[in-house]
Amino acid sequence: MRIYNGANMKWEIDVKCPGNILAVEYISDKNNICVSLSDRSFQFFDASSILEKKNKHKFKRFALPST
Repeated sequence: MRIYNGANMKWEIDVKCPGNILAVEYISDKNNICVSLSDRSFQFFDASSILEKKNKHKFKRFALPST
């Protein structure tokens, strides 16, 4: 996933995801980026930790069970 600055479209950072990305959504009230992956899992990244360009990005991951 590649993150750009919205004001000037300057590249900021690349974030690795463990699978194929299906969708990405920014959740402004939580300051999180949600990534839906092809393995039926979701990853939530703390947007402030990504933009601080830390080596370890804070994230939570959960899997959606199949029906």
